[in-house]
Amino acid sequence: MDEETPLLNSRHEEVLSLDEKGKESTVTQRSDESSDVASSNKFRLRIGYACGHAQNDLCAAMYFSYLLVYLEGAGLSPVHAGIVLITGQFVDGMATPLVGSLSDRLNCFKPGCCFGLSGRRKAWYIAGMFLVTCTFWVLFTPYPRTTSLTLIPPVVYYSAANCLFQIGWASVQVSHMAMVPELTSILSERTLLNSVRFLVTVGTDITVYTLVWAFSEADGNVASDVEARRGIQQEITECMLMQKLQIISYIILILGALLGIVFIFLVKEKEILPASAGPYQGKKRARVPRRLSRKSSGIRSSITADFIWLDELEPELPKTIGGWLQTPGFLGVAANYSMTRLCVNAIQIYLPFFVIFAYPSYRAAVATAPLTACIGMCASSALAPKMGTLVTDAAQLYANATSLVLLGALVLFLASAESSLIWVFVASGILGIGSAQLMVTSQTQVCELVGCNPNGGVVFGFNSLLDKVSTGVVIYIIQRFVQEVDETRLKGLYKLTVAGGPLCCALLGALSLFSVPQRIRDRDG
Repeated sequence: MDEETPLLNSRHEEVLSLDEKGKESTVTQRSDESSDVASSNKFRLRIGYACGHAQNDLCAAMYFSYLLVYLEGAGLSPVHAGIVLITGQFVDGMATPLVGSLSDRLNCFKPGCCFGLSGRRKAWYIAGMFLVTCTFWVLFTPYPRTTSLTLIPPVVYYSAANCLFQIGWASVQVSHMAMVPELTSILSERTLLNSVRFLVTVGTDITVYTLVWAFSEADGNVASDVEARRGIQQEITECMLMQKLQIISYIILILGALLGIVFIFLVKEKEILPASAGPYQGKKRARVPRRLSRKSSGIRSSITADFIWLDELEPELPKTIGGWLQTPGFLGVAANYSMTRLCVNAIQIYLPFFVIFAYPSYRAAVATAPLTACIGMCASSALAPKMGTLVTDAAQLYANATSLVLLGALVLFLASAESSLIWVFVASGILGIGSAQLMVTSQTQVCELVGCNPNGGVVFGFNSLLDKVSTGVVIYIIQRFVQEVDETRLKGLYKLTVAGGPLCCALLGALSLFSVPQRIRDRDG
């Protein structure tokens, strides 16, 4: 018996070893299968999320670049055109925090709700997309002078349409942005989603400018001497350019609606459990790297392993607007985001005006110069995730991008009407590269500030409020100057606006980001 015992033990150990190997093989096979499924889901998520903001971006490209041109061509004075735009900006600014707060509080996860395609964020997205589709086309449609609406002044007519459009636009924007922290808690994945989103933003800008360029090419690239003396504004008053912009607005509106439907079907919103229940109650245990979990609230101090279980993390309690205002770095991130948006908007709005007055004989340049800026933005957005891994401090990354904006502004300042148009294209490309990096960095910082807090919608709404109000006020002030200065000085005014404006915004944004705590700026993870 004593001699058989080791043999039995060894056989028993051999059987256990075989069982363990079999289990290990099964686990490995299941792990590979789940990895393939996860990769497929990630790809679908990225594609779907990228499509989600496409209609907003297409409409924004037309709105910021050509709405003032269209309204002035429709007979509105520069100040009245500015009033239409600033009214919409203020309504958008007031709607964004309201939508963010309501989408935090109201849930739409009832079984079968909206055919299972909706959620607490997507319900607002669907409603906003519907409103945008129903109202945007009015802004690029001639004022109906043969109906009973003629009793309404044009400035009131277009302002009302703009307000409705901006409410829908805000609903889409806030709900789409607020989904990022809820879709993933990994910083690199959040950065990638923001980069993909901004890449699509640039792609939609390129689409709009390409369409405008193609329509401009249909009438010839260079105007005759008589046409050059009359200027492109004469063409606007004769409704030639207005008709092109109207057709383009209809095209992009339909295209954007189709891409929005793709987002609705591909991106499945996650249900947010009550904080008291714990974010992982009743779910299978999973582990994550300890360094990633440090950005979540309530990590147990006794954890010393390289990995921790997700259900060992204490749930983060929802914050009110008062709680967010007391959060360190909240105001710094908000100021950075509003300055960054103002930087991009200034380039997008006034670059076409600068080209119109500086190079009136080149009609196509009204589209090709912004198009060059968009190509630079596209390249920069594609490289943004890589840059985020090389530079771990977001403030340093933002400062590097600010130096590019400075370079682009200097090139544009040195360009003269007598010099080649190529220098305007070079400056536009550099400004596009710098501003895109600013935008991706700023959006990621907002997501990092929110973290895993379920009430992040109010943060995105507050940031958007500052963005819209600041943009509206600045545009109104510039339009006042446009109406008061002599026409011969408009070229210099637009050059100062499109070069000096973005540079000032980038510098202020960099200063505000350096006031944010290091733990929020840290991109390591």
